[in-house]
Amino acid sequence: MIAIDPSFDVKLARKLPDRSGANGAEAYEGMQAGRTLEILDRVSVGRRLVPVLGHLVRSPDPRLCAQAILFVGRRIQNPVWTERQLMHANDRVRANAIESLWGVTSASAIRLLESLVDDDSHRVAGNSLVGLHVVGVPGVLARLTEMAIHRNPKCRCTAAWAIGRVGDAIFVPTF
Repeated sequence: MIAIDPSFDVKLARKLPDRSGANGAEAYEGMQAGRTLEILDRVSVGRRLVPVLGHLVRSPDPRLCAQAILFVGRRIQNPVWTERQLMHANDRVRANAIESLWGVTSASAIRLLESLVDDDSHRVAGNSLVGLHVVGVPGVLARLTEMAIHRNPKCRCTAAWAIGRVGDAIFVPTF
């Protein structure tokens, strides 16, 4: 659609709740809004939608807020902005803020990720480890192995997810 209509992403973004709430009756909500934001995250490159959708990082809908954090964060990739998002009470929002830094190799981004590998939230810790692996920080695979045998089942589930994301052959038994 972008190839046919270069403004398709902007038109689709305007189907989400606007800053003033004026489109409340027509705006997508719930799962429909979340799916729309996922589509936009894949098809719209660059920062052009940040002014249109940036307000969604304060959405009262926790899932939409988390997706908006990931959307905006991927586009601005700023460790200072990401650190501010860590004040949020919702662990999914915090974890998505960390995911938005995956691939950022600045010293400040790496320091932030390293500071969160022992976070109380298994999601935040897991996303931090994946982010550190993406940029090649050593020792991540050992930390994932530790997480995989943690006494907390949520940590073990996160470790399984993170191991799948990392996809390293070290986790595949050889016969």
